[in-house]
Amino acid sequence: RREGRDVVGNWVDCRGAIKQVKYSAAWVASSELLRSWPASYLDEERLRKPGTMMEGASFIVFEGPAARVYKSADLAEFYVEHLSWYERLLASAVRGLDDAAGIQRYARAAYRARVVEATARLSAERVVAGRRVVAVMPFYAAGGGQGPSAVEMRADYLNATLVSIRATLTRDIVVAVANERDLETALERGPLFDVLFLPDLVNPDKLGVAALIAAHRALLGHPLNRSAGARHPRKWRDVDALYYTESDQILRLRNHQTLFDL
Repeated sequence: RREGRDVVGNWVDCRGAIKQVKYSAAWVASSELLRSWPASYLDEERLRKPGTMMEGASFIVFEGPAARVYKSADLAEFYVEHLSWYERLLASAVRGLDDAAGIQRYARAAYRARVVEATARLSAERVVAGRRVVAVMPFYAAGGGQGPSAVEMRADYLNATLVSIRATLTRDIVVAVANERDLETALERGPLFDVLFLPDLVNPDKLGVAALIAAHRALLGHPLNRSAGARHPRKWRDVDALYYTESDQILRLRNHQTLFDL
């Protein structure tokens, strides 16, 4: 949000000399704020700079002009279940054990079944937020990348993420991909508001920042990139807010209306 009060309802202004205090892998920002930034702030040149890896998309927004970061005082108000974090913990737990690889395969298979089962239980009913919110997420399953999750798990994680957002916040979802295989996977899990296809991205670990840059350009009414013939995303004109997340995070939101109290 733009500059304002320190406390608004259940939301507290999050400050600190250490920028990690502000960090979150999922956030909502008003289109008013994002459109107030010039295209030069979120330029493709950023992809050539340090600090644009997995967490870069969040820090770039949190440290943007006139931005203030608010977090809910009550954890249950707005949070995500980071599905791949279990795999990170699993890898640490089995390190040094006999047949660690076999244990991981068994545990991942069991966990995958749980994720699929939990996804099926999520409500498929649309929540009308009262404002046009678009959810944006990067998705990469063509290789290992920076994340800890097994490649074969990522489509299931994506599906769980999409279902939770549709049930909780919005059906207007955008997936950013960098290759044809991931594009096909995303389209199979539609309908989607849009797909940001970024095949020229050299380093997939920077897909999050690339997705943010493309979404910002779309909000401004600019072509998604500078290449000749790049389309102008007109339907983004009516977007009121952007929800950014990773493609392995189940959204838990107590009351979607409180997001707009800020």
